[in-house]
Amino acid sequence: MSMLPLFKSSFDGIGTGAGVAWPFFGILSSTLGLVAGGTIALIAGSVAGLLFCLISGAIFYLSYRNACKEEVRLQDKAAQYQDTLNTLIVLYLKNIYQECLFHAQPDMPLDISTLSRLLHQKIKQDYATNRYVNDPSTNQLLLRLLGKRSQQTIIPIFIAEKWKLLHRKGLLPSMTPENPLDIAINDLTTQHIQAMTVSSPTSLQFKAAFISGAGTFGAIAGCAAGFAGLLTGLGLFAGFAAIPILGWATLILALGAALLIASCSAQQALARHQLQAKGKTIKLINRQLETINCTRELDLLTDRLVKEKLEKYQHDTVSSNRHFFTPCAIQSGQTSDQLTVSHFKIG
Repeated sequence: MSMLPLFKSSFDGIGTGAGVAWPFFGILSSTLGLVAGGTIALIAGSVAGLLFCLISGAIFYLSYRNACKEEVRLQDKAAQYQDTLNTLIVLYLKNIYQECLFHAQPDMPLDISTLSRLLHQKIKQDYATNRYVNDPSTNQLLLRLLGKRSQQTIIPIFIAEKWKLLHRKGLLPSMTPENPLDIAINDLTTQHIQAMTVSSPTSLQFKAAFISGAGTFGAIAGCAAGFAGLLTGLGLFAGFAAIPILGWATLILALGAALLIASCSAQQALARHQLQAKGKTIKLINRQLETINCTRELDLLTDRLVKEKLEKYQHDTVSSNRHFFTPCAIQSGQTSDQLTVSHFKIG
């Protein structure tokens, strides 16, 4: 987590506290006609100082907590989208794996290398023909699955786990974070997300920089001016006119802090916009992969039903042809020329 929420929350607290406490003292002292350095003025100044500390501390706590919660919420949402994407990629590989097994030739050797080659061909077919995919981001993800690194890690590991399931019933792949398949797919999606290009409007950064910069300058300059007024009312300070360098130092400090916070706010606004935009893109990819998986499952289910119906029809046809005419036992004394149709029964 960056230091920007801490600084912004501090300046929010300072500005709000100064906006409440110092005007309170000024209005009260003017209304009551308090004498500078008097007892009542000292009491009013102490109350104003305490009010400044309480309000500044409360605003800082609430602002910083909300900023942290918002940042964590955005990060968790992005992580949730990525986890969903990882799961959908596994389901995608599972569906094309089952499709390869279903359409494999009876005499084809189903070893790990052959299955890996078939999966690669299926993914390449989806990428090349756009049979299921019509989204550029999803196409780029399939292109990464076709990459050399994926062919050396994800697909072999996936086939190896399915191979264990195929030959050792009841053995499930580990779903722990140390699972090599989970790690490989997470690395793939992380690279894909980082490579996404998001266009950010300049107005968004300018707006964030202007609001944060103006607020920071106002918080520091206003707090310093109000505190100087408090000291003047207490008879402890003659004002910035007596010490001009203090006034210039205050302005320079406020301007420098405003520029720094404005720059950081613009970068944060850009990062949040990119995070939200990438989240929407990942959500679109997830929706596309869900459609791909559902379509493929329906196609595979249809192929299985058609195959079962065809096999049943062929079996019934063969059985019917085999038993359509069944010769009865030939009675003794009859020749084959004496057999008529009545000597056959319909099976």
